[in-house]
Amino acid sequence: MKVSILKKVVELRANGEKLKALETIKACLEENQNDAMANYQCAWCYDTLEQGKEAIPYYIKAIENGLSSENLEGAY
Repeated sequence: MKVSILKKVVELRANGEKLKALETIKACLEENQNDAMANYQCAWCYDTLEQGKEAIPYYIKAIENGLSSENLEGAY
């Protein structure tokens, strides 16, 4: 995942633009469904929207696709 997209998603979430952050990361996932960090960020967006059930498959996919060890604790 491009660093610029990651920064944008994090910034949008931090500014309370949770739906826009989710839309942005889901567009990124359309290009690469197996990107571990994109899946992790997508799950995180769902969590901030209090949609934990929707987040679970994205956390699982992030873990299965090699999410870095520094983010694994958050995913679990």
